[in-house]
Amino acid sequence: MIKIYTSIFLVLISLLIAEAQYKYDYRIKLNDKASTYSESESPLPDSAQLGMVRFNLENSKEEKLNFINIAVKNKKTNSIFKTDSTGKAVFNLIPGTYNISVTGTGYNPVFLKDIIVTNKNSTKFSLTLGETSEQKTAKLRCSKKLSDKQIEGILRDITNGKMDSELIKCRICFLSFE
Repeated sequence: MIKIYTSIFLVLISLLIAEAQYKYDYRIKLNDKASTYSESESPLPDSAQLGMVRFNLENSKEEKLNFINIAVKNKKTNSIFKTDSTGKAVFNLIPGTYNISVTGTGYNPVFLKDIIVTNKNSTKFSLTLGETSEQKTAKLRCSKKLSDKQIEGILRDITNGKMDSELIKCRICFLSFE
């Protein structure tokens, strides 16, 4: 009977010690990554009646993004297109001025205003959609006090999808999300 009580006591003590080793708590609001794009034009044959618009989408890790919404609007048109499995979308539009928005779950949207489509040019947009943190907060529990530089480094790593910081690997810090 004494062995059982001793075992329970040792387990409780080890739990208290393990819990006490993480005595510094930090709450870090994760940063969003910006979405960027570039635009290029190439000529279409003179016989073209419509203007061509092409999209090529990827994320910050250069992975192709499929099934991302591309909304095209003007006074006459209100259409939604989606990228295919290779992260591309190609469609023809009547010449005019359009507002285009590119949105996808987990990514910061891109709004392209006053895009002029002509039947003489094909316009290609190459977009890199930045991930959004969607207001996530990381909770960092540490066994030692961290400097501002160390916290910024961990924040930069987490924002870039890197969860293998030396402090976490060495179990000095434990990371969770709220």
